[in-house]
This record gives sequence, structure tokens and C-alpha cells, in this order.
Amino acid sequence: MKRQIKFPLVIKSEQIRTMEDLRKNFDLESVLDYFFDGRLKKWLEQRGFTEVLNALPALRGKDDNEDIPKVISELFGVDYNQDFNFKKYLWDREKIALIKQFTDSEEILKDLDRVITTQEELNQLTAKGNQPVYLLGHRFWINDGVEKTKYIGINQPRVQLYHDQDFYTAKNIEFDDVILDLSLYRIMEKVKAEWGEFAKSFSNVIAEIIVNKNNQK
Repeated sequence: MKRQIKFPLVIKSEQIRTMEDLRKNFDLESVLDYFFDGRLKKWLEQRGFTEVLNALPALRGKDDNEDIPKVISELFGVDYNQDFNFKKYLWDREKIALIKQFTDSEEILKDLDRVITTQEELNQLTAKGNQPVYLLGHRFWINDGVEKTKYIGINQPRVQLYHDQDFYTAKNIEFDDVILDLSLYRIMEKVKAEWGEFAKSFSNVIAEIIVNKNNQK
């Protein structure tokens, strides 16, 4: 039988080979990554940590079980970081899976807070003036109040513009790898033109009525 080679976990750039190493360099996010991809289970099996190993299946019933971070911390005898945002951690994992369908860019994967998947996220992020902004979705609308921002498409999403491109260039807004949709801008320009003609005609009618009334006096 081929001898199984024990592999280390890597946490904080340290190779983790023993339980003591793990406790000393414990990082909840890294350990959770190993837990969800199955390597933590394999690492424990190779070293015969039966008690900890037997507790893991109970956690895998539901991946979004909010007790998972606390229980895992307790299993390894370290203090649980109550400030750890497990929901954000899970959402970041989903984002990574989505991103990797289109690119393996380390630059994007290291900047998950700027990867936008919904219009609501885009409104919240651009309000803070963060840049660049990575767009992963179908369609987005650009807020008029944004300046000095570069929008980079991950899956070539459509970006709906309310103004012509000169408006965005003047505000130092750039677009890269997105499909610019000027249809709304053109509709608004048409509406403005038609409203202008209507307003002009309406004013002429009112003026004519006033003149006629004055002539009748």
C-alpha cells in the first residue's frame, strides 16, 4: 500500500503540522476555508485527531449554520472572535465562486468589497467614493453624484447611462469591459425636446388667449 504523505495547512504563511501549531497560529477565516473545502477533515484524519474529527459532521448539516465559527473555535481550544462576520464570510465565498466563473484575477479576488453584484451594492459603494468598481451582474445604473471612478466589468454587464459620454468624461468616470447603453439617455433627450416643443406651443396658446381677452375689453 502506498504510504500517505501528510500535508500541512498553511495559515499566516506558516506550515501547520501539529495541533499546537494550529492553536498558536489560529485564524478563523483560514480554518473555515479548510473546513468547507474538506482539507481540514483530511488533515485531522491523517493525524488521528478522532475527537475533533467526530464533531465535524454535525456542523456540515447546514453550511450557513451561524454556530459553526464558534463551535470550530471551541473544538480547537481557542477564544471565539465574536466580531467575526460569518454572513459576510459566506457571501464572500459565494462571490469568489461567481467571479471564478469568469476570471482568476488575484487583483479582483483580493478586493471583494469592490465587487458589485446588485444596484443596491453599487449605490452604497459609490456613495463612499471607492474606486475602482468591479461589476458582476446583468445591468447597472450610474449615480449622477459619482466622480473619479473606474467601472470594470467582470462579465461584460450592461451599464445604463443617463447622460452622453462627455458628461462622464468630464467627471473622470471611466468604463472598461462593459456594454454602454445610451438608450435611456436618448429617450430622455427626446422627452426633453418634445417637452420643450409642447411648453413652447402651450406658452404661445396662453399668450394668444391673453391678447384676445385684452382686445375684447
